Amino acid sequence: MTLKKSTLLGAMLLLSTELLAVPILQNQGDRTMLSNPDADETPILIDDAMTDKRATLYYPWNAIKILADKGNRIPKLSFTASSKGVLFTMTVSLDVHWQQLKEAVDNFKAAYPDIQRIQLKPLHPKIGGYIFALRLPNGERQYFPKNKVENVMPTNQVVINFGLVGDNASDFIETLMNGAVMEIHYQYQFTALSESQKIPVQVHSKLELNGYCNTFPTLFNHQLTRGQFEQGCLPNMEITDIPETLNREQICEMLPEMCQPIATMTKPKKSVADELAEYCQIFPDDVQCGKPQKANFETMKEICKTEPNTPKCAMLKKIEQAFVPCFFDDDCHTFDISIAEY
Repeated sequence: MTLKKSTLLGAMLLLSTELLAVPILQNQGDRTMLSNPDADETPILIDDAMTDKRATLYYPWNAIKILADKGNRIPKLSFTASSKGVLFTMTVSLDVHWQQLKEAVDNFKAAYPDIQRIQLKPLHPKIGGYIFALRLPNGERQYFPKNKVENVMPTNQVVINFGLVGDNASDFIETLMNGAVMEIHYQYQFTALSESQKIPVQVHSKLELNGYCNTFPTLFNHQLTRGQFEQGCLPNMEITDIPETLNREQICEMLPEMCQPIATMTKPKKSVADELAEYCQIFPDDVQCGKPQKANFETMKEICKTEPNTPKCAMLKKIEQAFVPCFFDDDCHTFDISIAEY
């Protein structure tokens, strides 16, 4: 990793205040890794205002996590499949590959030993959204674009509902039983500076769902023949690992730069309130950030009694009115339920 310095870059930064907070894209390899959902490294970008003693490093939201009920820590996930219908529902939000980020920060410290203070900031999405995908045994992916929705708040809870019926459901199950992997993807865009120009950079993250059926078998139900539904993984279904999710204490121990006191993180022309708001996007459950609003299916049903025309309520109507009667109807065709954001 080499720090780019040029007279042209310095002149641009002086002439345009819009560029003063743009991270510098170090090389094409970093851009390639950011857009690769299968990358095993987390690139970091250097702030354009880096000095000899301090640096701000930008890191991506490059992981997805399934949220769990705080009481029993069971993922908010359900999967029901038969030869006539498939329905998948889960609650997710964005996260970071923290171990990969730690390795990237350690590499930066080794490359720039004179830097005395490092501040870490996330690359917030400008345009982004979730989409369901199926990774085939040959490595190719089949995306289902009808269920894509934009979401630019990383910590927002997003409920994803995906449904198939008829022949499409039967083909889906057969593909899973032959080694395919179910995935949730999130793609978003931000702007970086590369020497003389601003360029859009895409971040592409993924979450493999197959591993959850082995660890939480009661969340997966399937029926291949007439009779009772069985719980757990489908026969011959490829099992993948569940990603590690760290709590705030573990993250702060691993990356102390992430959890510096708000007062010491303040930059000129940036208030403590602004810094706290950014910090709370990463750790919304921290006591400094207030209590996050809880949202659940029953709450939404109550809200929809008084606000029936909102997009969120439209999603509930699709589930309750459109999908249920179609689930075991042989004449139904592909049916995608869109994603809804709480």
